[in-house]
Amino acid sequence: MQQACARGSRFTFYLLEGFSLHAFSAALEALRIANQVAGGTVYDWCVVTGDGRPARSSCGMRVAPDCSLAEERGRLHQPGTQRLVVICGGNGIPAPDRSLEAWLRLCLRSRIALAGVAGGLYPLARAGLLDGRRCAVHWEHFPDFSERFFATEARQTAFEIDADIHTCAGGNASLDMF
Repeated sequence: MQQACARGSRFTFYLLEGFSLHAFSAALEALRIANQVAGGTVYDWCVVTGDGRPARSSCGMRVAPDCSLAEERGRLHQPGTQRLVVICGGNGIPAPDRSLEAWLRLCLRSRIALAGVAGGLYPLARAGLLDGRRCAVHWEHFPDFSERFFATEARQTAFEIDADIHTCAGGNASLDMF
C-alpha cells in the first residue's frame, strides 16, 4: 500500500453483515490520520453493501453505505485514482454471494487490488482469488478456513501482503496493515 501513498488512492469498503466495527474503524482511522499528516486528502473512501441498505456490525451498530454493489460495479472502469477494494467481515462465516464473488474476480482482472479483513477472506477464497497465495487468517477462523480452502497458504499472522491481495486477521491488525 506504500506505493499508493505517493499517488493518492480511493478505498472501497464492502461491509458484510456482521462485520467487525473495530477492524473497519481501525482501517478508516489509519487513512484519516494519513490525510491529516499529509495536510490534505491523499486517501478517500466509500462504503458499499450488497443491496445498498445499512449493514449491521457484530456489535449491532448499523453503518449506512454510500451505494449498493450494483452501483459500485458500474463505476469499475471510471478513470481516476488507484483503487483498493476491502471486504470487511467479522467473526462469522459469511454466506456465499455469487454477485460479490464475480465482482471480486472482475476487480482483480481490472488490476484493482483487493483486501480481506477478518471474515472478509471467505468471499476472496470462494472466488478462487487466494489459491496459492499467503493470507492472514484469524485464529477463530483458522481451522475451518484451512480445511475449506486448502489451496491457500493460510497463516496465523496479523496481516499478509501477497502481490495485489492484502489480508489481515481483523481488529488492530487492520491498523497495522493499512
